[in-house]
Amino acid sequence: MVDSDEEVEKAIDSPFETAEADALLCSYLRFSPDPIFVVDADGRFVYSNSGCRELFDRTVGELMDTNLFEYDNADNTAMRKVLDTGEPLCGLDQEIVTDDGETISVERYLYPLFDDTGTLVGGIEINRDVSERVSAQRREAQLEQLRAYQSDVAEEFGEWLAALSRGNYAIDPSVPEPDADFEDITAVYEVFDSMADNLGVAVDSTNDMLADVERGAAQLDTLSTRLGTAATETENAAARIDDYSTDAAATVSEQVDTAAAAEQSATDLSASIEEITATTQKISEQASQARSLADTGTESAETAVNRMDAAVDSAEENLDHVSNLEAQMENIEEMTEMIADIAEETNLLALNANIEAAHTDGDGDGFGVVADEIKTLAEESKTAVEEISETLDSLRTDIESTTAAIEHSSAEIEAGADAVGDVVDHIAEIDTAIEETETGIVQIADATDDQAENAQTVKTTVEAVADQSRQVDDHMTDISTEVDQQTENVDNVKRVSETIDTLSDDLHDDLSAFTLADTDEDE
Repeated sequence: MVDSDEEVEKAIDSPFETAEADALLCSYLRFSPDPIFVVDADGRFVYSNSGCRELFDRTVGELMDTNLFEYDNADNTAMRKVLDTGEPLCGLDQEIVTDDGETISVERYLYPLFDDTGTLVGGIEINRDVSERVSAQRREAQLEQLRAYQSDVAEEFGEWLAALSRGNYAIDPSVPEPDADFEDITAVYEVFDSMADNLGVAVDSTNDMLADVERGAAQLDTLSTRLGTAATETENAAARIDDYSTDAAATVSEQVDTAAAAEQSATDLSASIEEITATTQKISEQASQARSLADTGTESAETAVNRMDAAVDSAEENLDHVSNLEAQMENIEEMTEMIADIAEETNLLALNANIEAAHTDGDGDGFGVVADEIKTLAEESKTAVEEISETLDSLRTDIESTTAAIEHSSAEIEAGADAVGDVVDHIAEIDTAIEETETGIVQIADATDDQAENAQTVKTTVEAVADQSRQVDDHMTDISTEVDQQTENVDNVKRVSETIDTLSDDLHDDLSAFTLADTDEDE
């Protein structure tokens, strides 16, 4: 049954038969804001108010005469314990899930009910909705958890930043997940986790950059060392090149002087060869004249022999012929003197040729051989001339004797004819010697022409060498100037290397303040 305002519903057969008890229960249930229900000793609902029906999501008439222990919305073991022990249970926190899925936080108070005789006839349960309070408490607890979590994470962030401020980049910014699980702390975790990820990316990027800088510093140090070494080696090489250039320049200068001397020697040689050529031509002309005289002498001697043959028949004719012979002897004597002069000049020419051959080293060997042959011919000619002179002297004596005794003995004339025959023979030998002399002179002339051409070639070559030597001297001067410039550039490079070395040392000092993560695995 239900009262008039439908606040309190009670069973028809209530275990509380007295009017006072019934009125007291109905009054309490009506005016209490809390959900309240009463069960009998078996757990059957006998009283309930509207708040109880709302708690169990029931309408009027659906709750009465049903058994509490058939509902699983809440923990009903507490009422079972009260009914079994008769002891109250107060201040139990409980969450009740309604049929529509709503969770309600309640604070339960369970009391046993006795009749007048003290018999346990049921129990009453008062459920106070403490959802707001529990929510506030839960919120407070969550806030406390959130504050603790934020404090812990902020402390870790502070430690990471402190490490970074000390240059320690070997950190791993990783935010731990919170122990609690509610929306606010999850959102805070996601924010912190995102910040940690960003910090990790920044740390990794900075770590990679510093690692690259460190490697660059090492490479810069190595480069500086190599650059310094190269600069030193280049400087030493430039110094050596400068020394070599100086020595080469001195050598080239000496070569220029030597070339000039050689050029002068070639000029002198050309002049000597020209002089020899002129002398050779003169000797050739004199040899031609001597040959002409020898031919004339030969003809005269033959004529004298013929006359001497005729003098056998006529002494007076022989005297005439002897007179003519004396005149011819004077011509022969002049020719002999000329041949002697030619032999002397030929000998002198051969001596000069040998001297010039010695001056021209290996190129004048052939010329020297020809000169030796000419000298031999000249000596032979001289010997022949001396023999002719001796013969002429003897002939002159014989002719004088013949002139004195021509009238007394034709036999002496015949002897004179024989002597003239000998003269003819000697003149023939002289003619042969002159011919050989002319041949030698021709060979000397040819050799002289060849030597003149060679001397001109040598002179041209020496002039070219002199010009090239002067050009080389100019180039060596340019090289020396360039070496000086390169030495200055090397000094500049050395100063740059020293600057790079200083920067590398400063960079190493700066990097020594940082602790970098081990990047060997990445590399």
